[in-house]
Amino acid sequence: MFAVYLSFSTGSQTKTDPNAYVGIAFCGNTTDQAKQLIDKVKSYTNLFILDSGRNPISADQSKVEEVCDYAVGKGLYVIINLGIKNEYDSSNWFWGQPSLEGIKQQWTQRWGDKFLGIYYNDEPGGIQLDGGWRQFYEYAMKHLGNSSFPALQSLNEIAQKLTLYVENGTKPSPDDYELEAEFFMDYVITHDPGIENLTAAGIRSFTSDYGL
Repeated sequence: MFAVYLSFSTGSQTKTDPNAYVGIAFCGNTTDQAKQLIDKVKSYTNLFILDSGRNPISADQSKVEEVCDYAVGKGLYVIINLGIKNEYDSSNWFWGQPSLEGIKQQWTQRWGDKFLGIYYNDEPGGIQLDGGWRQFYEYAMKHLGNSSFPALQSLNEIAQKLTLYVENGTKPSPDDYELEAEFFMDYVITHDPGIENLTAAGIRSFTSDYGL
């Protein structure tokens, strides 16, 4: 994956704070593969995304830091993907640490401004277009009254329309898509447990999308 991250500022720019980051996203399975890729692109990129949120590297803090140490040592900025926080099992989210402030401080001290932040989630807008929504709504509608799912309350009016469609066999024609947009922002963005954790810790988050 080829990645471009643009940063805009009205202030003066310095060499250590570029207004454009051009780099590569690594999705391999070993630290050696990551280092080989870094060596290959270091002369014409300034950004390395460790996009290993669902492979063995992300499960091992020492391997994550080994790869990023190497990238920073070659002059690259780093963005790290450590997967998605599961609401029911946080053991794989930042290695089960109860707070992210410590890891942020540790990595900031270790890499300085070369640590740009965390790549979190992936294509949240695209998922809205391609997801298995029938199964999702069937599950979500069963839990609308469950206090453990406060964000799902934004589904109430949508669920009512869907229920009417199922009962009457007529497709409701929306006046607009404000309800769907509200749900997207509420459930997928604002109240995502990982986004909440990263925001509280003051860690910048990144993602990519094709359906915004």
